[in-house]
Amino acid sequence: MQIDRLLSDKIKGISFVLIIMVIYIHSYNILTAEGRSIFSVTNNSANTAIFLQNLFSQGVFRSAVPMFFTISGFLFFINYRSINDYYKKIRNRFNTILIPFVFWGGLVVVLYYIAQAFLFSDVQFTSVPIRDLGIYGLLEAFFLKPYNYPLWFLRDLILVILCTPIIYVSVKKLTTIWFVLTISLWLLDIGAGAKLFFYKSEVILFFSIGAYFALCGKKYLDYKMDRNTLLYLITIYISVLLVKTYLITFLNTDFTFLFGLMQKIIIVLGVLVLWNLSDYTRVSKIVLVNYTFLFYVFHEPLLMFIKKVCFYFFGTSGISSIVIYIISPLVVVTCLYVLGYFMKSHFPKFTFTVTGGRI
Repeated sequence: MQIDRLLSDKIKGISFVLIIMVIYIHSYNILTAEGRSIFSVTNNSANTAIFLQNLFSQGVFRSAVPMFFTISGFLFFINYRSINDYYKKIRNRFNTILIPFVFWGGLVVVLYYIAQAFLFSDVQFTSVPIRDLGIYGLLEAFFLKPYNYPLWFLRDLILVILCTPIIYVSVKKLTTIWFVLTISLWLLDIGAGAKLFFYKSEVILFFSIGAYFALCGKKYLDYKMDRNTLLYLITIYISVLLVKTYLITFLNTDFTFLFGLMQKIIIVLGVLVLWNLSDYTRVSKIVLVNYTFLFYVFHEPLLMFIKKVCFYFFGTSGISSIVIYIISPLVVVTCLYVLGYFMKSHFPKFTFTVTGGRI
């Protein structure tokens, strides 16, 4: 099965929206690195900042990463028919995933080293200076716990791709059993965030969902939800979002399982809303879409630096928190667009290689 132009454009446009959502997740600024509130006094503006950032970064935008894994699973299993296809796709992913992962991860480690050694000797970006990490520490900095931390997605994608023969058999031959198992593990948070050995329930589940659509035919992807049904879906989605955000923001209650379940409902509804809403947009025509991958691999540590500078000059009021939350990703995207345009114009072959052929 080949991807037609319409579906290809749809995935391209959605991927751009998803990476903007990811950047806004990382723009979340109401907590310090130690998990403490940045506000010494909570007032109306602080409460507004907390609510809005919880609503979007901890709510709306949390569908982005699961949907990325779904798209990745779908694209991997297109035209996948046998173990021979597995080897072909692995070789292809060496160029499109592994090389960018190593380059952009290594670049951030080098930048941190330069900053620690020459620019900000009195500031430690990490608990241990890079020069003192040792071999295992450097391995963690590059792969296990990337300093360029958004690259955890590529790290997990590499791991799940290595397991695709198992996923292929499970999705193709044990469909019901496989999805009952993976959905149950996800709902019960077994293999969530904290991993169960190398297993991550969210990664496996949504990658498998993408595999299912690729292996079982494109017919399910051709369905276009009518506007009224989509409106009902959006209404339910927004209602659950608002309730969950209000509870975690203003009520001092410990309903961990309830909040986790609501979050998963929000993720599923968010994926459905994004996929179907994209049928009524033309995002893929925006020129910025061509630089989606660069926005992903290099928005950190640039975003962190911009937030720190803004808070230094504007303080930590509720108003400044909201403004910095909104504008920081816009500044990052603008800077990276300029960088990407420059790289493509002056170093096209190099840019093609380090972005996995995407720019």
